[in-house]
Amino acid sequence: MTDMRPILVLLVLLFAFSCAKNSDSESADKEDRVFPDNAVKGVFSVSDTTEVCFAKGNVRFNAKFNSWECSEHQYDYIGVQNEHISVCNGNWIDLFGWGTGSKPWTCSCKNTDYKDFYDWGQHFGDFGEWQTLSNDEWNYVLFGRQTASGVLFAKASVNDTNGLMLFPDDWEKTLYAVENQNNVTSPYSSNKITAPVWDSVFQSHGVVFLPAAGSRNGKYVSGYKTKGFYWTSSGNKETEAFVLSFSGSSVEMKTLDRFYGCSVRLSFFLNDSESRQR
Repeated sequence: MTDMRPILVLLVLLFAFSCAKNSDSESADKEDRVFPDNAVKGVFSVSDTTEVCFAKGNVRFNAKFNSWECSEHQYDYIGVQNEHISVCNGNWIDLFGWGTGSKPWTCSCKNTDYKDFYDWGQHFGDFGEWQTLSNDEWNYVLFGRQTASGVLFAKASVNDTNGLMLFPDDWEKTLYAVENQNNVTSPYSSNKITAPVWDSVFQSHGVVFLPAAGSRNGKYVSGYKTKGFYWTSSGNKETEAFVLSFSGSSVEMKTLDRFYGCSVRLSFFLNDSESRQR
């Protein structure tokens, strides 16, 4: 009878070599990945075939100098100073009516003034490189991804700022014991993270943080420190648009009147240039 043991040993060695080669290939892909300036180096799937990375901070605008930028830190936001919004305001603002990339100072309470969507991303990089995610894409990031760790999001207080952490597709659970993973009703106190720990453990491994920056109704700002509203590029009917909304007791996609001032976190499409021309 033929001894099958040498053949089995050979098959095991070939399988081990194949796994090691695939692992090395994946590591090389990560090292070779080119991220744009001002991006968090984390990869997020927004569909079954498309990946993005996110900007390092929320979009800001200064009308006096006609200047755009992203906040210095992911946990930074303007807050009550957004009440000074105007066409000649010398202060930075970061709460915008829907689609106001062409007229960011717009603060009327008439939905008809927000009929067309002009992406804020057009002011960052080449045309179409940076974009606002659609409702379906944000929903996929929060609730649709299949990742090795299974950790998609968690509430946190980062550098004493309440908000929502988003974990990249390749997050490793061993990096940090994240509490109340994927729990929409958990409080911000679930994870209290200092600035040094945020930089060394989270941001350096691609985690995105959305601060609870509140919203603006006309020139009245409320909800900062407790609620976050982030625009999508998706309108609903003629008067509403979809937002990512979160608080100390919820995480959801919902609609708001377009005149509300909300935060904007831009994304950069990594693997599908055609998707930039949506």
